Amino acid sequence: MFVMISSIILLYLIFEIILKLIITVEKKNIQWLLTNKDKYPTLNKEAVKKFINSSFHPELGWYRKPGSTGEEVGVNGKVFYSIDTDGSRKKIFANKPTKIATFGDSFAFCRQVNDEDTWQSQISKRLCVNIQNFGVGNYGLDQAFLRFNLSRLSKDTNVIIVMFVPETICRIQSQWKHYLEFGNTFAFKPMFKINSKNKLNLIPNPIKNEISLINYNNFIKKIQKDDRFYKEKFLPSIIKFPFTLNLCNQMSFKSKLTYFACLRFLSRIIKRKSTAIDNKIMHYIIHNNLRFSHTLYKDITSRKLLSRIISEFDKKATINNKKIYFVITPQLLDLKIRKAVNKLAYENFYHNLKSEFNIVDLTKDLFDFPLDALYVNDIYGGHLSVYGNKVVSKLIESKISINP
Repeated sequence: MFVMISSIILLYLIFEIILKLIITVEKKNIQWLLTNKDKYPTLNKEAVKKFINSSFHPELGWYRKPGSTGEEVGVNGKVFYSIDTDGSRKKIFANKPTKIATFGDSFAFCRQVNDEDTWQSQISKRLCVNIQNFGVGNYGLDQAFLRFNLSRLSKDTNVIIVMFVPETICRIQSQWKHYLEFGNTFAFKPMFKINSKNKLNLIPNPIKNEISLINYNNFIKKIQKDDRFYKEKFLPSIIKFPFTLNLCNQMSFKSKLTYFACLRFLSRIIKRKSTAIDNKIMHYIIHNNLRFSHTLYKDITSRKLLSRIISEFDKKATINNKKIYFVITPQLLDLKIRKAVNKLAYENFYHNLKSEFNIVDLTKDLFDFPLDALYVNDIYGGHLSVYGNKVVSKLIESKISINP
């Protein structure tokens, strides 16, 4: 009996050692595989300097720098973009008035298509006016609002269009994206909270320069207090010893990532490429994040904050004599999830706001189009294709009163 128990204990310890080895090795390739070291990750100084020089903004967190250009390798080849001196994406006309300004996330910026293929450019060509595109990837509605406040718009601009994905309900409650999108360690940002007087209280971006980013430990305790995802999402996702028992505490996430890590480790041993596994990991992460965002539309605190930001955005635009529209554009995986549940929680939320604000939810409209044509199935959850941008441009024109 003693020998049997000893053997079981020995096998268990061997299994624990193997798991630790796999997690240690594969963590370099799977950033969402969290350990205790991820509580206070060391930031690479060269990478920090590159981020500061290319994208950093002390008030917004990050943005597209005026006069900058860039490219990315899209699913259908290279995609190019350029930013004008006013900080907006390249406009179509040189001497036409700017009647419309747009703000939001990567769907406003139009990732995965060239400057001339954005939905803004499509509308611009048909109306023969310029449209400013201030969209920035991974922005929450809070950052879009602050970007609007910092922008110097033309007197000719009378329409504001704010486009964002439903996942914004997560983004507006995050101050360090590392706690929400594990491994996104440079993405510190401002955020709002509702104070005791039921008003929005701005918590500024804690990063002011390169030095403060490298020394983020100086103020991390306050961020951990303000950012709900530190306790609700980040800490529960850390894998600890004993690994076997710990993985059972969060079967839907930890064990799944560990399973992928084991597959990747095995492919390394047998000398096979891990591309297919890496794609599955990214798909799982995006899918998991979107499902999580959908649950927050049932959370009173989340709904209240999002409603208040929309209200303040609307108020600020109206005071400045601008007509403002909020356009909700689903990601590809949002629509794929919708196929299984028929209707998503966020659709009811935005529908209920239509009596107070100019809300345009494109979910139902886009659901009727062939999804494979509408979206580029990239690793970020699916952005609009050239065709998708054309469809969205026409939908926006049909639903929004634009007076050039």
